[in-house]
Amino acid sequence: MSAALAALAAVVALAALRRRGHMLLCLAFLAACAVTWRQLGGSAAVVECASVGAGVLALRRRELVGKARVDAELAGALPDALDLLAACVEGGATLDHALEAVAPHVDGRLGLRLGVCAADLRSTRPRRDALHALGGEPVRALERAGHALASADELGSPLASTLTEQAAMQRELTRLGVRERAAAAGPKIALVVAVTLVPSALVLVLGSQALSLLAGV
Repeated sequence: MSAALAALAAVVALAALRRRGHMLLCLAFLAACAVTWRQLGGSAAVVECASVGAGVLALRRRELVGKARVDAELAGALPDALDLLAACVEGGATLDHALEAVAPHVDGRLGLRLGVCAADLRSTRPRRDALHALGGEPVRALERAGHALASADELGSPLASTLTEQAAMQRELTRLGVRERAAAAGPKIALVVAVTLVPSALVLVLGSQALSLLAGV
């Protein structure tokens, strides 16, 4: 039984540790588990595997939550930045100059990414790749806007209308996301109410009945 539990815990821990370039770390972890098994027994190996797996999963969850917050921040700041770019382009500026002018006036990570994108457009990097990336790692909202900008820049389509359409689309997607989260919160609230209030009400009802019975006796 201990062997099966240790093997299961090792698999879970390895799944948590598995990542690009971490194969040596996984092998070292297996060797450490084997040494623990030999010296202290199966129970100690199970505890070691479970502890390491839980720790790594907690770190991975923290990383994913942090990435989700960054993505939400970028997506929230994107519509206003696109409106500023559209205003600059309508005023006669090229996309390169518009990105360079708008970047210092956009707060947070999005302003930095727009500045990087403007620098990439001035470099030898292909324009399509620079606009697709928009100065950093892929984010769904930025990737969608980057593809639209790259296509408009390559085909010669009106950039101002493209930027305005992307800003409106992003605002609508944000509203839809808020509605979906609000709809998903209803069942969770009902579950919390059922778990907390229903037992309390039962205790009050049963307690009053018990007191009535004792009073009658």
